[in-house]
Amino acid sequence: PVAGVTWPSEVPTSGCLTEYQASQVFSALGVAVAPSALVSPDQLDHALRYPLVAKVSSPDIAHKTEAGGVKVGIADRPALEQAVVEIMQSVQKHQPSARIDGILLQTMAPCLIELIVGFRRDPLVGPTILLGAGGITAELRPDISLRLAPVDEAQAWEMIEEVKTTALVRGWRGLP
Repeated sequence: PVAGVTWPSEVPTSGCLTEYQASQVFSALGVAVAPSALVSPDQLDHALRYPLVAKVSSPDIAHKTEAGGVKVGIADRPALEQAVVEIMQSVQKHQPSARIDGILLQTMAPCLIELIVGFRRDPLVGPTILLGAGGITAELRPDISLRLAPVDEAQAWEMIEEVKTTALVRGWRGLP
């Protein structure tokens, strides 16, 4: 827990968080997150606008893409229903013992890059913050910046500058 922030009551205070749980913590900290909904695989009602991304939500599946747990560009309800069937079949095949919290739906936004933000209480150095290239490239070629927490705005900008992937949204070769 962070001083001055009310930790979401339904989010555990130890162990790995799911993406949905992490987004609840970020929201509590005042960080904007993509509009999302956690739904049951057999109850897909939501108030989000299409197109959507659907992802399996499980504390046991760190690499959703490798388990077939992600579908992007979902255009409508029939496509969502089909995507969820495919996600659940793939996850059952790749990680049959995984606990499934539901399906995380997020509005799909056009972007140039994906980033990952992480927090960990390292047993040797204490709380650490990670910023790096995210999505499927997160482990392909590590492109990260680490700091001891807390991180102020100046340090956050330093971290952004250190992650080479962010050059694509900082005006690389004349891009806006």
